[in-house]
Amino acid sequence: MGINCEQCVFGYYRPYGVLQNTTDACRPCQCDLRVSTGECENLSGRCFCRPEYAGVDCDRCNVGYYDYPVCIPCECNADGTEDAVCTVESGICPCKLNYAGNKCDQCAKGFYNFPECKPCECNPVGSPSSVCDLETGQCQCQGNFGGLRCGQCANGYFNFPRCAYCNCDPAGTK
Repeated sequence: MGINCEQCVFGYYRPYGVLQNTTDACRPCQCDLRVSTGECENLSGRCFCRPEYAGVDCDRCNVGYYDYPVCIPCECNADGTEDAVCTVESGICPCKLNYAGNKCDQCAKGFYNFPECKPCECNPVGSPSSVCDLETGQCQCQGNFGGLRCGQCANGYFNFPRCAYCNCDPAGTK
């Protein structure tokens, strides 16, 4: 192939030390078509891997794939995953601190508003838990406490953080 037949055709390569004008200078690539493209590098004969494979002999999964020799694509959520990829061996998505789930596609306990996953910041005086609603961020307030973070008195109570019952006459109050 080439103007002066100096190039090998697809699936062949010319090894180091073999001159271009040598008879039968091109040798067949020794590539496994299950993991390679069938093409190899001129001079070295190193096989070019299919996108999901890596390594000198295409003998491991590429980044973003797992479970060699099948090499299944990772399905990790990019927002919640460290380096946005799964582990090559197991396919587990390593979640960032604020994230959870097999694919790191939800907020961890104590965080809300995926994909931002902001801290709940529940007021410990008014809430028995540091966990809030995963979507709204509403903390679980004790009876006489209210507000998004349970940092104020509920309706009918006053004097935070004691939050005593108002005991007002309903006829005379708004």
